[in-house]
Amino acid sequence: MANRGNIEVVVPDAIVEIQQINSLNQSQVIDLKQWMQNLPQRLHNVPLNCISIPGSHDSGAYSVSSLKDYAPDGRFLFNSRVGQLLGSAAKKVMCDWMRTQDLNCKEQLENGIRYFDFRVATKHESSDFFIVHGLYGDSMGTILDSIKEFLDLNSKEIVLLHFQHLYVISNDDHHRLLQQITDVFGSKICPVVRKVEEVTLSWMWSQQYQVLVFYVNDIANYHPFLWTKEFITNPWPKVIKGDELIQFLTEQHKQEKPLRKFVVSQGVLTPSASFIMRHPLSKFRDLAECAHLALQEWLKGKQDLNIVISDFVDMKDCWFPRMVVGLNYSRSNHSEEVNGKGPRLLSTIRAP
Repeated sequence: MANRGNIEVVVPDAIVEIQQINSLNQSQVIDLKQWMQNLPQRLHNVPLNCISIPGSHDSGAYSVSSLKDYAPDGRFLFNSRVGQLLGSAAKKVMCDWMRTQDLNCKEQLENGIRYFDFRVATKHESSDFFIVHGLYGDSMGTILDSIKEFLDLNSKEIVLLHFQHLYVISNDDHHRLLQQITDVFGSKICPVVRKVEEVTLSWMWSQQYQVLVFYVNDIANYHPFLWTKEFITNPWPKVIKGDELIQFLTEQHKQEKPLRKFVVSQGVLTPSASFIMRHPLSKFRDLAECAHLALQEWLKGKQDLNIVISDFVDMKDCWFPRMVVGLNYSRSNHSEEVNGKGPRLLSTIRAP
């Protein structure tokens, strides 16, 4: 048992096993920068929602800073009695607990991450959109440009962008944000298709599509390039202990996998405000270590996972993306390959 800032972490043989995972993946010569391009040919016609894809939780939170303003989702602390008690230290404590990644988005891409979870908000007296997680972070323009830069250099890599938390955004703001997304990625954006199971790597490559945009707002119903929430399931564990996380993920995995959806498994722990106050000198990365150990245990032997996300994806020499990508190599031949058929595109904007 180790101690991380007063947070107890049970560490049996997990660190040794993670080192073995890294060694195994290195022996398979998995290039995380171009892992999709290098997947075995037998997986090229497997539906994308059946490929194991590593993702990051609160992907842009590497950029939150105690020098920046409170964000709309963080004002609960500022307005609370706890915030008043902490005084000038409140932002520092919040930053330590709201920062969920250390790598920027381009670095995450270079280390295998292909699914991004974004919280976005407007800011008073600014026309830009910003990453938020308790505090403000980088502008969306900065992040989107960095992703496009990577995709331009790696034409067979595909990313999934999930805009699932949007704060203080009006209808006009939605249109401006969507215009920004389309201006950056243009023809790289894959429009919605009728059958998700027909979207494969080979088809995406043939169409030169590299980006799927999931947008959790009703405005998505009117845009043929936005994948609505009906196409993705993303249950939140909302637990604080590693064994509870394993139990949650196990129960989720037992359920029948929806054929026409992408499925996200969240390998994350969630501290409550009271938990944070009991550990004011700790950081979220300390708790994330517990989550990683539980996630490593749960991932063993899995062959039918889709998107798996975690915090601090760089931990232990990026063992997490290495392991998730490695699951594809142990996957048995898929019985529902589409044999080269292309998906049927939605030809009109969906009705409300």
